[in-house]
Amino acid sequence: ILGGGTSSDSALSDHIASPDPHPGVYEPADATILKQADIGVSVAAESHDHDGVYEPADPAIVKETAAQTLTNKTLDDYTNTIHADALHRHIKNASGATISAGTALAFDGYNSGEDAIEVIPCDQSIAVAIGIAEESIANGEFGLMTVAGILEGLDTSGYTAGQILYVNGSGALTATEPLTGFAQPIAFVLSAKNNGAIQVLAAYPKQSAADVRYDETATVADHIEETAVHFSQASISITESQISDLQSYLTEETDPVFSAWDKSSGISITESQISDFGDYEPADATILKDADIGDEPESLVLHSQLGSSAYADLVQAQSQTPVLWKDLVSPISTAGLPPSSAPVSTAFGPSGLRKEFAFDVGDYCFPQPFHVNHDILPGAKAFIHVHWSTGGTNTASVKWELQISRCLRDDTTGFPAPTSYYVEGTPTAVAWRHIVSEVAIDDALDLIEPDELIIVTLRRVTNGGTDNTDDIFGLTVDFHYESEIHGTANKVSNFYS
Repeated sequence: ILGGGTSSDSALSDHIASPDPHPGVYEPADATILKQADIGVSVAAESHDHDGVYEPADPAIVKETAAQTLTNKTLDDYTNTIHADALHRHIKNASGATISAGTALAFDGYNSGEDAIEVIPCDQSIAVAIGIAEESIANGEFGLMTVAGILEGLDTSGYTAGQILYVNGSGALTATEPLTGFAQPIAFVLSAKNNGAIQVLAAYPKQSAADVRYDETATVADHIEETAVHFSQASISITESQISDLQSYLTEETDPVFSAWDKSSGISITESQISDFGDYEPADATILKDADIGDEPESLVLHSQLGSSAYADLVQAQSQTPVLWKDLVSPISTAGLPPSSAPVSTAFGPSGLRKEFAFDVGDYCFPQPFHVNHDILPGAKAFIHVHWSTGGTNTASVKWELQISRCLRDDTTGFPAPTSYYVEGTPTAVAWRHIVSEVAIDDALDLIEPDELIIVTLRRVTNGGTDNTDDIFGLTVDFHYESEIHGTANKVSNFYS
């Protein structure tokens, strides 16, 4: 055909109708016209890459190999980092359920085989969102997440154009800034309608909602809460020479212990020795220098900055420093019983009107689980012990085994196999005495955080010699634990921020 040759109409029709007419070879726009000008030398003029792939000179057509500037093009496949109006990423739903379009997403892992970020709905109480789902994605399937830019097709009818949207709950968006967890502004409402649009910017929040250290709008009470922990680390020592106007306070002080001190020379005052610091306000609070306070002068709040009422609150916070002892209690009378080797409900006390469980050697029960309260001192010790009694005068010792299994609220590993602890006590030759047997400090538990559950099995075991033959009554299983606060700031982790 080239060089002025001819072709019959039927041969041309057969060529055009074939499923794949010469792949990689230029075909004219109008295949019904086979002109010499369209083929031959003109093919070389249209630029051939010598690999059998035609690359047109027309800049409106994307080429395979040559560098090219693109204008008004949409690159909307997940292998591209950008599309027309936004930055987006290839993701995989790892949540266990379908993720709806418009859900704020948190990082959960990375699928290197598919080059995809594994995501779950973002819980702003513990995590920060990295983008918003562009589409509904079934569990285990792949989809797209907008990181920055315009996201259309969402129902924004519940908002007002111009509102800032935050992450709240399990990936939901809200126009109300959260007061707990992370306050993360993630989007801006562009159009408020059923098929609306938002401007997304998945930026990391500057601080959690509860962090008031750098917040100019924080109240004095907030500041006290943040700084009181620094004040309570140790007693404060103040001398007269460091306070310019102590005399007026001394003349009004009614505390007899304080008034009895010799004030002619330097005096040392600790938190616990001041019962009514009241409205005293030094004339020059700058006399109390950083070096007089301790290791963390940046946490010092001067009296003149707080005012008398707030300062009284601060002193009250300081007064919580002494450790208080409290109890977790589980009565044996409410315990669960095994099908065999169970203690027997037996008349208890001189009157015999009340019944409690009497244990033979080998008998055991399941006290109600212990819930660790929000007033614990984190990292402090908890001493398990048994309250018990006898119905006779036998003085042989009684030994108890306590099998303990414990699990934190958000622990994903579950309750472990129990660990055994032992306590032993020797009754006097008097019936119905109240006896307490407690573990030594080496066997005390370290309390980590509130809402932990501790499961205990109580068993009477042999003392290794001659066992007591009287009725042995188990009354309660308790924990003594250390506390210096009345509760926590939050009901869920992080409990203290």
